[in-house]
Amino acid sequence: NDDNWSLTDYNGASSLSVVTKDGEYRIVINDGGSETWNVQLIQGNMPLVQGREYLFEFDGYAVENRIIDARIEKNGSPWNNYSKTAALYLTTQKKHFSYSFTMEEPSDFNARVSFNCGTSDVDVILDNIAVYELVENGVAGLGESVSGVFILNGNYPNPFNPETTINFEMLKREIVSVCIYNIRGELIETLIDSRMLTPGCYSAVWNAVNRSAGVYLFRVQTEYEMKTGKMILLK
Repeated sequence: NDDNWSLTDYNGASSLSVVTKDGEYRIVINDGGSETWNVQLIQGNMPLVQGREYLFEFDGYAVENRIIDARIEKNGSPWNNYSKTAALYLTTQKKHFSYSFTMEEPSDFNARVSFNCGTSDVDVILDNIAVYELVENGVAGLGESVSGVFILNGNYPNPFNPETTINFEMLKREIVSVCIYNIRGELIETLIDSRMLTPGCYSAVWNAVNRSAGVYLFRVQTEYEMKTGKMILLK
């Protein structure tokens, strides 16, 4: 939602924000200033609990190749970088970025998402920005539905080898996709591809016999709601 974001310029930098017809957030930069933080896109009131694991992801590209800085941080000095993310390289091709991290510092219920886009006059385009809490057997809020569309009941078994079942319940008739991603946020398999489902209980089986051991993410998504969970493949 554009209303939740604040675009601020510092030290003589100049920029403005535009929501495109595709719903993307474009930062039009007239003067990027001399520091990355001179053009900042911020959303605050982000609760992070010590010891819990989170997933920070977004899509991004630029009018020309350039570098930006994206992070989840303390909303005030000394601006601790909770997500431990660093500068990243944007090209003219839209790319998905995904970072998982554990909140190692004391709980902060007013952290912020920050995109630092200064030092360059090249416009930046962002989309699908999201932060999720990950739990061992699915996502935070299991057994709940924010929009009343579906309930995610996690996957079983977890850890698994080589097969696990993702279970969910549809509360309304809706188009659903179930996808598998690696820990870098790259799509590796689609189990259900934009299928219309009526109310009822469903499951999607993933056979990872040809995959390497490690952490994977599954996502159940409709037009109105999306939930992501973490699962561990053992070999």
